[in-house]
Amino acid sequence: MNRDDYAKQPRKAKQAYNIRWTQGPVLDKRYALADRSNVVSSTETGLLEIFEIIPNSPDLPRFRGRWDEKADSLDIDLLHADERMRKAFEAGRPGYIGHRAVRVPGSSRAFEVKMAIPGIDICVGMITLNLLREQMVGGSLGFH
Repeated sequence: MNRDDYAKQPRKAKQAYNIRWTQGPVLDKRYALADRSNVVSSTETGLLEIFEIIPNSPDLPRFRGRWDEKADSLDIDLLHADERMRKAFEAGRPGYIGHRAVRVPGSSRAFEVKMAIPGIDICVGMITLNLLREQMVGGSLGFH
């Protein structure tokens, strides 16, 4: 989203905090979890990056967990891969798992994360977070 469109959104996730892996993450030995603060702020275009899983080798893709405000969910993007592989991951084609994390039933901000590409189970775990949102309020005020 560009910054003008983001600025017009009536509700925005501005910050995620108390980001914790409550189970795992269990990672394939070819991957590592990037060091992050447990508080992250959105960019001027609305990107709110929650976590990143990086490969130990440059020939493997990266993964980014980000907040999807429209879907009110945690989405995972496959990065540094060709378009065919990215589309297969997003579509959940055979061997590709994990574009949309699964919300834990009864929880507002706990998500099961399970990611895989053909031949590699990347990550399994559960992550929790809180959101700080900005809500625009419109209307008029009249005096008599």
